[in-house]
Amino acid sequence: MKKLFLSSILMIACMVSSLYGQGFDEDSAEMRGRPFGDADDSSLTWKIRWDRSDLFKATSFPDPAYKYDTRRWAKTPEDVQSWVWRNKENMEERDGSLFITAKYNASGFPARRVSSACNSGTPSATTAPVRFSSGMLRSTVPGFVYGYYEAAIKGSDGFPGVSPAFWLYSTIKSNPSVGKVQYQEIDIVEMTQEGQSASTRKIMDHNLHAITTASVKHGFDNSLNTPVGAFVPLLNNGGLTLGAGPDRRWWRPKQNTAALRNETNEFEPRDINVYGCRVTKQEIIWYVNGKEIGRKPNTLWQTDAANPMRITLSLGIRAPYTQFCSNRFVLPPQSELDKAATFFPQTMEVLYVKVFEENGGAPTPVAVNGVDLKVSEVPIRVGGNTMITPVITPKNAANKEFTFYSVSGMDVARIDSKTGIVTTLKEGTATFRVITADGNFSDDVTITVGANPGQTRLITIPVPPGSAGLVPTGGGNPDPTPDPDPTPDPDPTPPPTGSTCGVDAWVNGTTYRRNDSVFYDSKIWRVRWSRARPQCGTPDTCAGYVFVSDCTTTTPGGGTPPPSTGGTDCSSLSAWVKSMTYTIGTRVTRANNIYELKKSTGKCTPGGSSDCSRNQWELVGSCSTSSKSVGESILNSKVKLYPNPAKNQVNIVSPQGAKISIITLNGKQLVSELAKGEITLFSLARIPSGIYLVKIESKGDVTIKKMVIN
Repeated sequence: MKKLFLSSILMIACMVSSLYGQGFDEDSAEMRGRPFGDADDSSLTWKIRWDRSDLFKATSFPDPAYKYDTRRWAKTPEDVQSWVWRNKENMEERDGSLFITAKYNASGFPARRVSSACNSGTPSATTAPVRFSSGMLRSTVPGFVYGYYEAAIKGSDGFPGVSPAFWLYSTIKSNPSVGKVQYQEIDIVEMTQEGQSASTRKIMDHNLHAITTASVKHGFDNSLNTPVGAFVPLLNNGGLTLGAGPDRRWWRPKQNTAALRNETNEFEPRDINVYGCRVTKQEIIWYVNGKEIGRKPNTLWQTDAANPMRITLSLGIRAPYTQFCSNRFVLPPQSELDKAATFFPQTMEVLYVKVFEENGGAPTPVAVNGVDLKVSEVPIRVGGNTMITPVITPKNAANKEFTFYSVSGMDVARIDSKTGIVTTLKEGTATFRVITADGNFSDDVTITVGANPGQTRLITIPVPPGSAGLVPTGGGNPDPTPDPDPTPDPDPTPPPTGSTCGVDAWVNGTTYRRNDSVFYDSKIWRVRWSRARPQCGTPDTCAGYVFVSDCTTTTPGGGTPPPSTGGTDCSSLSAWVKSMTYTIGTRVTRANNIYELKKSTGKCTPGGSSDCSRNQWELVGSCSTSSKSVGESILNSKVKLYPNPAKNQVNIVSPQGAKISIITLNGKQLVSELAKGEITLFSLARIPSGIYLVKIESKGDVTIKKMVIN
């Protein structure tokens, strides 16, 4: 009999080979040492974890009452809502396969009672004994393995009414931290549970489920997100209830398709198929017969030593012999139960189950080139939750790590920085941003939080732990350049006396300490490292200094600005950039003054104290009155660019409503946009590498920043 089944699977393998270009290895289907088809990454080496794999070839068993290896698989799994697991009667290992059978018992199992009906979407208070039993193979080995899970399964012949399944799941355990995991489930495959007709018989689910801790009590509302319903905050006497203990928030695939749901309708479930799933710390990928059929980011399904997901194969009961009512199974109408005696028993066959763990090698590095955010379909109400999912491209990118941030509306809703779970606090709008670790790609999404119908009492909803903060103004680190030598200077050289613009002039050869302020090149700089030594360079080249503000002075080589009559509009002039080459007659701005090049190529600083500066540049005017100069300095201090140097995208911090323009060093405007908030995201994908100017105009003030694109 086993020979027949192997012949069948080898025949399917040949068919898969013709479709997808890969057949089995030289070993037999069961002894193959690598994942099947596209699931195999040739750059990796694999090992089979035999402590959680089984070829079902045993002829004797540890406990003779059970016809399978009870050292590896549990005897008595926990019962579900509308049927019971009876492994002793319903599972048998023979002829090199495991057979799991579901049966109907008209008398029922009195020890297990469930709601007898679903009345207008609500389970009946009347209970009755369950009528069905089946079998579940569930692993007992400790821990969870990141790797590839594979099983060859022949589904049951009967349809509809049962669901052969291969899945991983944990037990439900309390977690007091809001937004954190209480339950995890990865459905590698659930067969035929969606189908109700011949045209839908091949539909299979490859989904995710989870439970997280919620701030307020939730319930299931069938009238929302029809026909699948939605979980929403529950009202009690017109108000939300902060539970005495943390409440549960179920995450179901039909209400959160972008994050949790995959579906196929091309494989014959009554044939032998190879079902697989690769679980990594970053994502979860599903396969059927070696063909990838879906992938999702792994935000909630991580290893948990105290409550691991366990390998499971089972034959569950489905419609019309059970019905799902407000997030639970209940008995179907008696007219459907009357048909069960002719439909049951039903049997599924498992030829093998194997777990592969990475054992060396490294995948081919593929860079990220974009990210797109998706929002779940459930209504977003005060006190509720939604899930935001990043889709990173290309799908085979090597590093898919990301971090969520808030852009605005932190008083309205907060997002978990790692999972994307949103907890709403009050009515209004909130905007969130995701930034990829590779390439700094980002995307924004705005949600609108509505009121709960009938809510008359307001409560303060606590901010969950792990909530993201505002998008940082330093690319994720307020001081992104590390101090190369954080130890104190035992004998720092004191800065010289004398000052310019109220601070000491920078002197070459001097060691400065953290928070010292110096004047250099018409600017004020502050030391941000524990010390800035002479070998680090000048303040404009040493990362140990940070720019504070411009400082306009009367310099020996710059002359005295002509009398101001309100200043010249400098919006058409470019700021002087040291790396640029200028032609005689070019006018530039520097420290709020206008300079014209009289000689050479303009490499020396306009207004500088050197002979070179005096010989090259002539002061010909000012950009504004003294009062505007103060305002411009304030604007300059508000504007930030990060990351800078930039690649692919740049975030620009400015006052709301400011006009932001990116221009070339020759004055050509490439892009311009009004700032809708304090942080504006610009795509740089179509701008070549080089040095550019970012011009910000706000309420009559103008400031210009240099930006480098790598």
